[in-house]
Amino acid sequence: MLDSPKTSGAHENAKHRVTSWPPKVLDRIASDAFLSGAGWLGMAQVIGRVFRLLTTLIVARLMTPEYFGLAAIALASNEIAHVIARFGTSAYIVQASDEQLEKHKHIANALNWAIGIFLFTLQCAVAYPIAIWYDAPNLVWPICVLALSYLMMPFGELHGALNQRNNHLDALAKGDIFQAIGDCILTITLAVTGFGVWALILPKVLVVPLWVIPQRRRVKYVAKWPQSWESTRKIIRFGRQVLGVELLTIFRTNIDVLIVGSLLGVNALGVYFFAMNAGLGITRSLLSALSRALYSYLCGKSDHQSIQERFKRGLLLTFIVVVPWVALQASTAPWYVPIIFGNQWVEHGAVPILIIFCLAGIPLAFNESASQYLRATGRTKADLRWYLPFTILYTIALLIGVQWGIVGAALSVVSIYMINAPLYYWVNVRRHEQLKAQALPVQTSTVKPVTQL
Repeated sequence: MLDSPKTSGAHENAKHRVTSWPPKVLDRIASDAFLSGAGWLGMAQVIGRVFRLLTTLIVARLMTPEYFGLAAIALASNEIAHVIARFGTSAYIVQASDEQLEKHKHIANALNWAIGIFLFTLQCAVAYPIAIWYDAPNLVWPICVLALSYLMMPFGELHGALNQRNNHLDALAKGDIFQAIGDCILTITLAVTGFGVWALILPKVLVVPLWVIPQRRRVKYVAKWPQSWESTRKIIRFGRQVLGVELLTIFRTNIDVLIVGSLLGVNALGVYFFAMNAGLGITRSLLSALSRALYSYLCGKSDHQSIQERFKRGLLLTFIVVVPWVALQASTAPWYVPIIFGNQWVEHGAVPILIIFCLAGIPLAFNESASQYLRATGRTKADLRWYLPFTILYTIALLIGVQWGIVGAALSVVSIYMINAPLYYWVNVRRHEQLKAQALPVQTSTVKPVTQL
């Protein structure tokens, strides 16, 4: 009776469930908006890092430190302007309702062009003063040429926002990947053929169309002159608050370098900077991909309850990715640092500092996810109000911690993130959900009599 039909049928069903679960899981991942988007953007981040590393390894052998110094100054000035370029019009388009989208998309596109023209003019205007300041007259033209990218990005900026709104994150990822590969190939080619500093400048402009083209191919949008400018102030208000958060974030990620370098010296700064980038570099890339995917995922729903459910699921999946990575990176640091980066960093005491910075990835995941939730629910003002005092406290904590050397500075950074994360989540997310929940019974009680009629 061992081969009875009942037993055999149960055995076959169990066998079918076991053998079919991997394809089902893969199908579910592929069809899941958040996982699919995060996968595409995460892959773009990894490929971009690999090609940037390859470029650095090859070009460092072909160019002089003088060329690197000139390029660093030009690229740094360009990066500051890029922060202003992330004004927030794209974030507004992603979270706007369908009705708002139809009314405001042409205004947002016009604002993108206005910002691009303004930044191009501004960067060209400051090129000569920067060159005089650094006593490097050869800097003027590289800085002006880099500014051309601001006149090219508006061709695909709104298209990119519409792709993110529609969860077409593969288009954004492909644009990032094409840019990284194109930048690497052009930089190496120009460096080998003797273009000097231009080998690091020209590719940054020439690869912009490689990002624009995938955006325009995936979504159709025909630019029109806005019939009304009534909503301009609303878009600017939203974008201004997003820009404020971005500027505060840039300030926090750079103020520690200024403080540590000024108070502890260049050698200590080198160890600190290495440990911070090696410890948080990949984690920040992961969080960048996950937060962009989460924002698009949250904006896919308009009712608050659905957004809450998506946020909790997205936060859980973010931690499923980040926590194991942080644990792996921190626990294996004593082994991979001397192998990959060289034993000199172990001798300079960078490993314990690197491990400390690894731990900062967990509270950063809270901060990034909650910030995307506030943007998706249109509460950018609350986000800005929170980050302003937090940035002040961050600077004060760093000034106190640096008195105990670079270890104290690293511990102060991680500690302030650890303290901020639960408070930020409770005040801006959890408390907001409770207030919404308290308002729900009042709304439902007014609807029920109407449905009974």
